[in-house]
Amino acid sequence: MVLESALKSGGPSATPPEFSPDPPEAALAALPPEIAARLRALRQLRESLAARNVDFEAWKKTVHDARR
Repeated sequence: MVLESALKSGGPSATPPEFSPDPPEAALAALPPEIAARLRALRQLRESLAARNVDFEAWKKTVHDARR
């Protein structure tokens, strides 16, 4: 019943929280060290792929096709 009424009313907020794909260091510092380290590694990977002009959509298709 509680879940149904929350869904019907749109939940606590009708607008989703703001999402940043690149959280600032202050936000990372508030996380457990292992999670912050993973997020930093993902940031470096994203920057590396962007610097090499990797077509991420084409890469995803190649990986998907290889798994068939």
